[in-house]
Amino acid sequence: MLSENPQTNTATAAAKTQTILRNSFWYGLETALNLVASLVGTVLVARILGPERIAYYSYLYWLILTSGTLGSVGLPSTTRKYMAEYLGRGEPGVARALYAHNLRLQCWVSGAVVACALFMAIFFALPGYKAIACVLVLSMLPRMAGFIPSMANNASENMFANVPGAAVGTVVTLLSVALSLALGWDLVGLAAGVLIANTVECALKLHSAWRTLRSHPVTPLSPDLKARMGRFSRQNLVLMLLNLVVWDRSDLILLRMLGKHLVDVTFFSICFSLTDRLLLMPQVLQGAIGITLMVEHGRNPVSAGRMVEAASRYALLMGLPLMVGLSALSPVLVVAIYGTRYSPMVPLLALMALFAIPKALLPPAQTFLGATEQQGFLVGWFLCCGAVNLAGDALLIPHFGAIGAAWGNGTAQSLAALGVWAFTVHRFRLQLPYRQLARITASGLLMGIGVAFLAHSLPPWPGVLTGLAAGIVIFPAALWASHGLVEEDFHRLAPLSKRMPRSLVPSFIWMLSLLTRFSPAATSSE
Repeated sequence: MLSENPQTNTATAAAKTQTILRNSFWYGLETALNLVASLVGTVLVARILGPERIAYYSYLYWLILTSGTLGSVGLPSTTRKYMAEYLGRGEPGVARALYAHNLRLQCWVSGAVVACALFMAIFFALPGYKAIACVLVLSMLPRMAGFIPSMANNASENMFANVPGAAVGTVVTLLSVALSLALGWDLVGLAAGVLIANTVECALKLHSAWRTLRSHPVTPLSPDLKARMGRFSRQNLVLMLLNLVVWDRSDLILLRMLGKHLVDVTFFSICFSLTDRLLLMPQVLQGAIGITLMVEHGRNPVSAGRMVEAASRYALLMGLPLMVGLSALSPVLVVAIYGTRYSPMVPLLALMALFAIPKALLPPAQTFLGATEQQGFLVGWFLCCGAVNLAGDALLIPHFGAIGAAWGNGTAQSLAALGVWAFTVHRFRLQLPYRQLARITASGLLMGIGVAFLAHSLPPWPGVLTGLAAGIVIFPAALWASHGLVEEDFHRLAPLSKRMPRSLVPSFIWMLSLLTRFSPAATSSE
C-alpha cells in the first residue's frame, strides 16, 4: 500500500522539494511572461474594440490554436514522458535519439496540418477575415514545432531553457498589440504579432534544447520503445480530443451554432481565459511536480505514488482559494477591468470560476496515470464525460446561451475529476488525506463568503483591492483555526525560504510555523 511517513521520509521529501522549487521558479517565470502577454493584450483589445468586433476573431484564433494542438498527434506529451523516464534511468543517449525522432516527425506533421488549414482559411473564412485567418494559420507552424524542444527542456528538468524564448515572445506580443491599436493595423496586426512571436520563441527553444542534449551520444531506439511511444501517442491524441471537449472551450462551437447572440461567444471566451490563466499559477508548481513525478517513476514507482498523495492537498490548497475568490470578486472585477459593456458577463464568470475548481485538482492524478501508462482509463472515462458535456450544451445553450454552456462544461469537468481521482486511488491503493482536504475546503468557502460581503459594498476598484486583501487574511486564518496544515507541510514548504530575500525568511518561517503549529526551535532543543 502506498503511504507516506513524514517522520522517516523528511530528508527525502526536502530534497525533492528543492528540485521541484527550482523547476517551479523557472517554469513560473515562463508562465508569468505568457500570462502577462495574454492578459494585457486581451484586456486592451477587448476594451478598445468591444465585445461585438472581437467575437469572430476570438472564435477563429481559438479554432486555429486547437487545430495546431490536435495536429501534433500527441508527440509533445510523448516526448516529455519518455525523455523524463529515460533520463531518470540514466540513459541520456536514448533521450537524445527520442528527441530527434519526434522533432523530425513533428515538422512533417506541422507542414501537413498548416497546408490543410490554409486551404480551409482561404475558402471558408468569413469575408474580411481571410487574410487574418491565413496569418494565424501560418503562426501554427513555429508553434507546433516549438512544442518538442519545450517538452524536451521540461523533461530534462531544465526549465530555465524555456524562459528566454517566452520573454522575447512576450515583448513581441505586447509591441504588436500596442502598435496595432495605435496605428490602426487592427486585427491583421494582432495576427502578424502572433506569427512573429511564435517564430522567435520556437527558434530560441530549439537552440536551448540542442545545447542541453548535444553532449550525449545517440543510442538507437529499440522497436519495443517505438511501439510503446506510438501506442502512447495515439492514446494521447484521443485524450487530447476528449480534453478539448471536457476541459477546453469547445463549447464555443456549439455556442456559435446554437446560441442566439454572437456576443455570448465573446463572454464565454473571456471568462474561460480568465479562469484558465488564473489556474496557471497553481499549475506552475503542479507542472514542476509532474516532471519530477515522471522522472521519479523511472527511478522508484512506489515513491512516485507517495508524491501523488501529497500533491492532492497542494492542488486543493492552491486552486480552491483562487477560484472561490475569483467567483466572489466577479461583480466588481468585470466592471473594473473590462468596463460596464461587459457587466452581463458577471454571473457567467462567477459560475465558471466555481466549475474550474475540478480542473485545478486534476493534474496530479492525470500525470500519474500518464506516467504509469494507464491512459486507457482516461480515454474511456473522458469519452463518457465528453458525451455529458455535448448533451448538456445541446439542451441548455438554445435556452440559456453562455450560462447553459457553462453548466454543460462544468458538470462534465466535475465528473471527470471525480472519476480520475477515484480510479487512481483504487488502482494504486493510495491513502489521500481526506481530513485535511475537508478542512482546506471549509477554509476556502469561508474566505469566499467574507470576500464577497466586503467587495460588493464598495465601488469596483476599491472593491477589488479590499476583496483581495480580505482573502489574503481570511484564508490563512481559517486554515489555522481548522488545523488545515500539519507538521509535514512545514518540512515540505520550509525550503521555499531559500528562494526568498533574507529579510523575508524569518517572517515566512514564523508564519509557516504558526499555520502548521510546528516549532522547529522546540524540536531542535529536544
